[in-house]
Amino acid sequence: MRFFIYLCMSFSFNISASLILNDADFKSAKILFKNKQYLKALVQINRHLSIRPNDIDGRAFKAETLHILKQHTEALNLYQEILRERPKWKYIQVQYVHLLIDLGALTPAQKLIEKYSLQEDLDQRFYGNQAVKYIKWNDSEEAEKLLLKNSHSQDSILKQRAKFDLIMLYRKKSLMNKVLQEKQLLDEVVKEFPFWLQEAEADALLASKKPEDALLIYRELESKHQLYAKDYPQSFNLQMSIFACFIDMEHFEEAFGVLEDINSYIGGLREERGLLVNNYHWVSIRLNYAWWYMYQGRFEEAESIIEDLHDLMPANDMVQFSKAYLSLWRGHPTKALESFSIIKHGNHINSIQTQNGINMALDNLGFKREARAHTDELLSYYPESILLKTQKENQSVDDMNIFKFETSLEDFYRLSLSAPVDWFDREVGIDRIFIEHAWWKKGNDYYNSRSNSQSSITEGKDRFFEKFGWRGLYVPGIKGELYLSYFNHDKVGFGSHMEAGTDHWFLAAGYDSISEKVPLINELQGNESYVQVKYRQDETFDVALKMEYIAQNDGNHRSSYSLRSHNLIKVYHRWQFNIDTDLAYIDRKKEQSELYYSPNDYVLGYVIPNVSHLWYRRYDYSFSDRLYFGLGYKEERNYEGGEVSFIRYQQELNVNKKLKFLWSMTWDNSIFYGDKEDNIGAYFEMEWRF
Repeated sequence: MRFFIYLCMSFSFNISASLILNDADFKSAKILFKNKQYLKALVQINRHLSIRPNDIDGRAFKAETLHILKQHTEALNLYQEILRERPKWKYIQVQYVHLLIDLGALTPAQKLIEKYSLQEDLDQRFYGNQAVKYIKWNDSEEAEKLLLKNSHSQDSILKQRAKFDLIMLYRKKSLMNKVLQEKQLLDEVVKEFPFWLQEAEADALLASKKPEDALLIYRELESKHQLYAKDYPQSFNLQMSIFACFIDMEHFEEAFGVLEDINSYIGGLREERGLLVNNYHWVSIRLNYAWWYMYQGRFEEAESIIEDLHDLMPANDMVQFSKAYLSLWRGHPTKALESFSIIKHGNHINSIQTQNGINMALDNLGFKREARAHTDELLSYYPESILLKTQKENQSVDDMNIFKFETSLEDFYRLSLSAPVDWFDREVGIDRIFIEHAWWKKGNDYYNSRSNSQSSITEGKDRFFEKFGWRGLYVPGIKGELYLSYFNHDKVGFGSHMEAGTDHWFLAAGYDSISEKVPLINELQGNESYVQVKYRQDETFDVALKMEYIAQNDGNHRSSYSLRSHNLIKVYHRWQFNIDTDLAYIDRKKEQSELYYSPNDYVLGYVIPNVSHLWYRRYDYSFSDRLYFGLGYKEERNYEGGEVSFIRYQQELNVNKKLKFLWSMTWDNSIFYGDKEDNIGAYFEMEWRF
């Protein structure tokens, strides 16, 4: 009997010890779970359940751990088993609904909320998670409704989470002002922000044209979270944001350094599911090198990179997209439109950017009404797109009234005003009406001041011109203007100009029944006609041939033929070096007049090296200057020819998209009737859109 009792006591002791150890596993699992060591917690709870497989609390704990570890299938099965055994366990009901939400099964989750009457227990957290799902699915309206509801919660944690998610929603919708407003409100109550929220704030600052402030935050995140270039790929997005800041600040050397740092850690291939595939980050970096050149106007160098990538991967949409914008920026809108259309009907990559590129190409081709309708349609789908809003703003500025004033300070000025009108139901473009008023002082025009007789002063008089007319597209592809002119308050004339072209070839022609180029002599007037052919390769080279004929009422008609070219030699960020040429031959039908400068004929040729420098640019504000040196030769019939030259210094200030100024000073050493003569002139121009 004693032996039997001893055996029973020993067996009971072993069972109790086993249960105690088993409870220790459960307690250990809970501690590990609390410390977010979920994998270790799962090992401990499995040990516990190996001895007590029917422990429903242990199984519930395991299901929650699996849920956090995103082992959703096992967690789902466990929750269902537990609810079959204990269908009224509210905690598991709530956890089960949260799992369904995480899986995106919102409709079944909503049904279970109603079935189990979980509205009070689950409402705010459920709708917070549901809002995040809506954000991922681009249903921003529903997401905002749910988050705004939770942002007024009495639960401080739920309220803060809703505010955080609202900022991400506004970031995704590109409502950058709201991002900054919500972040400013949170600054008063929250001391520590997650990485992604600070990044959203920096993105908003960058989009709000505050790159210095954005850069400070990006750099702080870089240092705090150790996301330098060497920490690729986790650091890629942050480093590219820093690159964007330097580009907006026009600190191109620093921007190039960022690209170089990232490039040193990126390979052309990456492993995906056991296969080596092209690393899209590597392609992105190559293209950003090209865009780095493009932002500086160094299009040939950008083209070299893009063409190499195109040869390597001709079907890559990112490469095609960059190639299309390069064509647009180089002044080839037809080619750009074709490329954008291919991308649009392909994989729809960069859909908004591609559609915006189509708008810009249509604008450049003169199809302004179609481009504006396209922009409005896109904004109806993407109302918060910063890119489309900027394009809409640009189009609105382009369609504003334009006031222009130009003067040579003492002997000439011109005022002009043009306004868009919608008088005609036409689809080909935006029509404009314009009015001009011009004045020339007698005796100071080019022809009078170089005459052989002082009678030009007494015979001359001030000249006035007024014009009223229309500008627009005659038909698709042909733009021009028609106008009436009023000369010296007593004669009425008319004129017409038109221009048509492709990406490379342009043809222009015009006629004016009362020419502005006739010398300022009483009763002297004439009509003018011209035709011009121009070839433009791109920004590096263009050449134009112009033939002009002025028939004067004194019979001394003038024919002129000019050949001008522009050659871009080198571009380096803020500097641009060019060499232009200008060759002209002017012929008079009759002998020279004593009243105005009119040799029988003369030849004039210039080689014009010039350099421009961009002193400062920040978005729409810029200040630049240009210096021209003209070196040439002039020879008049019956007079000795000789060297001629000029120096012109010009400055340009763009205050914003609506207001700009240009002024210049010129020293000119030329020949008139065989005698050399020095002249100094000044010019001023202002354009204001309102």
